[in-house]
Amino acid sequence: DAEGLPLRRDAIGTSTRTQTATYLFAAFLGFVGADRFYLGQTGLGIAKLLTCGGCGIWAMIDVILAGMGLQKDVDGNTPQLS
Repeated sequence: DAEGLPLRRDAIGTSTRTQTATYLFAAFLGFVGADRFYLGQTGLGIAKLLTCGGCGIWAMIDVILAGMGLQKDVDGNTPQLS
């Protein structure tokens, strides 16, 4: 940016979270934001909780993203496949 600060945060190390757990949280408790809380994204988890998973649409999208392994945790790391 204009101040010389990086615009995106680079991944730090490896994730301690797993893709399987992320997918299961998204599939069964996604409407209350459990997958986002698990990934450390508290703000998005609260938003998802208050909107019932974006009336189900946001929850379905997160199930697809978690299944494909495209979600990232709070540090920018992709959960490990296990």
